[in-house]
Amino acid sequence: ALPPATRLLDASISSGLLAFLRTKFGTLKAALRALSFSRPYCQISGELKKREVDCSLLAKAMATGFALPIIEHMVFRGGQKDVSFPLSLNAELAEFMGYVYGDGNMGRGSIHITNEDDEIVGRLSYLGNALFGMTPSVLRDKRSGINLRRVSFSSKILVSIVQAVFGLPTGKKSSIMRLPPFFFAADATSRRAFLRAYFDCDGYVEQGTRHIEFATASKVFAYQLRLLLLTDGITSAYS
Repeated sequence: ALPPATRLLDASISSGLLAFLRTKFGTLKAALRALSFSRPYCQISGELKKREVDCSLLAKAMATGFALPIIEHMVFRGGQKDVSFPLSLNAELAEFMGYVYGDGNMGRGSIHITNEDDEIVGRLSYLGNALFGMTPSVLRDKRSGINLRRVSFSSKILVSIVQAVFGLPTGKKSSIMRLPPFFFAADATSRRAFLRAYFDCDGYVEQGTRHIEFATASKVFAYQLRLLLLTDGITSAYS
């Protein structure tokens, strides 16, 4: 899934896309007409010369047979700073999303994760730089009276990517969140990284028992977590 209204910055993709469109449609201008692409030809042509690719155009080209070259990260152009994002799910991205699903929420231009654990706060800063090339801001919640901090990644581009790839909404997510299908085809290392991070946020030990539990308002997400656990031979009860 590609986020709409964003641009990729990659020389191999831009040159490959331009060659594909010219081969298939004759000229770039003819390709834009055939694909019913509304943005002006001069803008698209200028962006391609600067190695920028409109994601909406790329999605249309991929629907007609264009194949992305093999790269590890996509770089999205937006605002004052470019944002990188892995092209496929890896352990670090899965871990980051575990924190987002557990203690995170998304605004229109930021992803916020609220936690009081020093190790998790430090880990989020590392993951932000490793995955997206971003250093988050960390603010202490003085009203809570505890060591609660809010780790914020301020980027409309990053929000749009996470929405497009994982389907998470802005605002309240608890009752409708779910995992995308590709999660269940991920390697064991990535699945376990997600589960560890999620349970670090939302898991707890029931008092007086040997049960590790989590609670969610989304029935679909609850069953998906049970399925992820089952891939490692861990059975669970639902109530």
